Amino acid sequence: MNGLRRYKRYADIPSDVRRQAQALSAKSPWRQQYHIEPKTGFLNDPNGLSYFNGQYHLCYQWSPLRYCEGEWYQGWFHLVSEDLVHWSPLGPLLEPETAYDSHGPYSGSAISVGDELLFFYTGNTRDACWQRTPYQLIARLDTQGRLTRQLPPALSGQPKGYTDHFRDPKIWRGDDAFYAVIGAQRESLEGACLLMRSDDAINWHIQGEIKTDFTPRGYMWECPDYFEQDGQGVLLFCPQGLSHDKTQRNLYEVYVLCGEPLSLHDLTFLHRKPQLLDNGFDMYATQTMKTPDGRRILIGWMGISEMHYPTEAYGHCGILTIPRELKVQDGILYQQPLKELQTLRGDYQQQFAQLDNEQPVIMHSGAAFEARIVISGKIDDRVTIALRANPSGTRKTMLTLDAVKGQIVLDRSEAGEAVNPEYGERRVTAWSFTSETTVHVFSDVSSLEIFINNGMFVSSSRIFPAEDQQWLVIENHGVSQKVEVECWQLQGIYHDGEK
Repeated sequence: MNGLRRYKRYADIPSDVRRQAQALSAKSPWRQQYHIEPKTGFLNDPNGLSYFNGQYHLCYQWSPLRYCEGEWYQGWFHLVSEDLVHWSPLGPLLEPETAYDSHGPYSGSAISVGDELLFFYTGNTRDACWQRTPYQLIARLDTQGRLTRQLPPALSGQPKGYTDHFRDPKIWRGDDAFYAVIGAQRESLEGACLLMRSDDAINWHIQGEIKTDFTPRGYMWECPDYFEQDGQGVLLFCPQGLSHDKTQRNLYEVYVLCGEPLSLHDLTFLHRKPQLLDNGFDMYATQTMKTPDGRRILIGWMGISEMHYPTEAYGHCGILTIPRELKVQDGILYQQPLKELQTLRGDYQQQFAQLDNEQPVIMHSGAAFEARIVISGKIDDRVTIALRANPSGTRKTMLTLDAVKGQIVLDRSEAGEAVNPEYGERRVTAWSFTSETTVHVFSDVSSLEIFINNGMFVSSSRIFPAEDQQWLVIENHGVSQKVEVECWQLQGIYHDGEK
């Protein structure tokens, strides 16, 4: 690149290059049915999740030519929806058009202000020596779909005491002003989150660093998001560089701090013990919004920076999670699948069974399905749930509810194509079992999202099974228990059939 961008706009990329990339991705056996994914190329952070002009808006970071030799582009891809489930793709929105985002619009957020949708995002730049200068930029979308940029930038460079890793503003409207949290790195190479304030959403200043008790801090906090829910303050963020056992935890993860509402006076945030947002293999860079009816909705990137996935051989990588509704109860953040997802339900089957050591529950689930499993009675030993299993049971993703060890184990070592095995193929979460356990599963062609006991436990993972892996098998290794299984086939989400 030599410090210069290769393409100014997606439209400037030669059509034969785009067709070649799309033709390769179309051959992929792991294209999703009801998850957002790119038609080709690399998807990462969700951006600009908002409601404006009678529609939900969502963008994602997009590098359509990531897997094409010699081609480069990064921007935001834009979609709209009436229900947060069925999406219409509108194409590229923010592109590297100015000297302030010459190397790609990085992550940011959006909020409706009057008759415009205001985007607040980080512009990435590099000079000839590949030195970075971050800019915090504002763009506006009117009701006719016309985008304009506000220049000069709202903020240029980084504040004193911090490095050029200064990015990902998340905006909200307070009682007296507009606010935004932004990820940062101290000059001591520790992660942090700063608060910014504006009276008009145009002119911004930095109030200072939010004070938390989160340690160790890692070297950078990405994609922060602050909101208040059920009387509690909630801070989501992605700390990079934490020291942990990579065979048990992910390289990067999303953490949750719940506590008293943030003090806007001295920036103190009194919170409880940190909570992992997700207990699976592939969740990062989340973003939330408040719907017109007052619900707090979250969508995340089901992927992790620096990891590699089998779809890359077909020129595409990355999906977004299903939307989840967030609630706070007893200081714990719960995630539940959005109720509007029920509109995707198709063919239905149900089984009631007495689950014992001799007789498992076996159901042909298909690939894209929703399953709700209710186990009545306290588990005294182990219950195993094989998801996306083949007929012989030699390939599957295994969920083990282990009351003896007091843990939930997710094992994808036999799920299909290997996915970053050097970072471990099992995830273990401490758990206390009660008189009833509910397991709610959303499976797509190449992903699993699992919600246990109303979303107190959540795991999001990519899997890459063979075509014959379409079975659900539940086995009990303890006293006999009643089990109810409901299963729905799920339909696609795109209005025009195009991704």
